[in-house]
Amino acid sequence: MTDPLDQGAPLPDLESPEGDPRTELAQRVGGALLVLPGFFEFGTRIEGIDATDLFSLNSVLGTSIEVQVVHTLNRMRSIWDPDEEWVGYRFERQSQTFQMSDSFDEGPVSTTSRWALN
Repeated sequence: MTDPLDQGAPLPDLESPEGDPRTELAQRVGGALLVLPGFFEFGTRIEGIDATDLFSLNSVLGTSIEVQVVHTLNRMRSIWDPDEEWVGYRFERQSQTFQMSDSFDEGPVSTTSRWALN
């Protein structure tokens, strides 16, 4: 059996879940993303800055939000991996790129996926 996360493997057809084990995972992750706002917690407090100056915090706020989204997705494992079929994988923030890798491997395996599961 080939590795279902092999970068050379074709991406699953999300409309027909038969055959590719990544299809159901991709559908469940998509569902998790839809309900993510209900689970999202952002503990960063910003005080003493005028609203007109918030643009200067753009990079810091963006990074903080990215980190919290990844943390939240990992807390939501019971939604996107209810049967624990992908136990060796977790979401991980990687600056400017999203890659998927087998955490038991020596390095990441790049995919065209829009989310990072390591």
